[in-house]
Parts: sequence; structure tokens; C-alpha cells
Amino acid sequence: MSKNRLPAYPALANELRTLLSVLILPSYKGY
Repeated sequence: MSKNRLPAYPALANELRTLLSVLILPSYKGY
């Protein structure tokens, strides 16, 4: 697992995690 191979992966994973939390948390809480 070399992070040098994919320099943009951490940022992408961070954005994906934010998007997933924004999309999933409201429905999980029942909003």
C-alpha cells in the first residue's frame, strides 16, 4: 500500500467520507 502511487487518494477518500456521512447520517437519524 504505497500512498506515493496515488497522491490524490487521501483527499478523494476524505471527500467521499464527507459525502457519505452527509448522505447517510440524515437518513440514519431519520431526518
